Amino acid sequence: MDNFVGVGVSIPRKESFDKVTGTVKYTDDTIEPNILHAKILTSPHAHAAIKAIDTTQASSVPGVKAVITGDHITVLCGTVLEDRHPIARGKVRYFGEPVAVVVANNEHEAMKAMKLIKVQYEQLPVINSVHSAIAANSPLVHENLYQYTHAVEDVYNTGYEILAYISLSKDRAQNGNPLILVANNLEEQKQLTMDIAKALRAEIVQLTCGDYMVISKG
Repeated sequence: MDNFVGVGVSIPRKESFDKVTGTVKYTDDTIEPNILHAKILTSPHAHAAIKAIDTTQASSVPGVKAVITGDHITVLCGTVLEDRHPIARGKVRYFGEPVAVVVANNEHEAMKAMKLIKVQYEQLPVINSVHSAIAANSPLVHENLYQYTHAVEDVYNTGYEILAYISLSKDRAQNGNPLILVANNLEEQKQLTMDIAKALRAEIVQLTCGDYMVISKG
């Protein structure tokens, strides 16, 4: 180890030659017999209600094994908060959210069937900023927020080494329940804190550590 030099020295990687010559094999290069392919239809809208999904034509395409929508999967998932369906159910909450999945014998058949799925949307107001999110009449993206299950408890218990720690619940504040928001003493966080406090007609308290706390009237 006395002769080992690593800092400031270019060390060739063992896989470099295969990559630059195009001979390296990736997962997609492995084709197993009888393997199925899937294509995902995603939402073109950031916020919309799903009024109807017609998969009749897609299901009739030769080679298609299944067309799956949110009605087939009722469970919720999420790494911290179980707040979304694997496939959108009832509404979409962001651009590109999966709406349907087509499973077929090959990629070409799956793509052909996916393009035949007809989705009827009713577009809903889109929230593009914190300021619009805390507005009095802004819509809730997650109407059932407090019915969700915490997959990981106490994950948001943080120290002051975090650059910006903000916890805000608009619907709880609007219903007259107490709300507490903490923001670091940075200029951009300070302005955001002031704006939120003004919108909620809340009290602003400066903590001894220099951070700001907003307490709504609950």
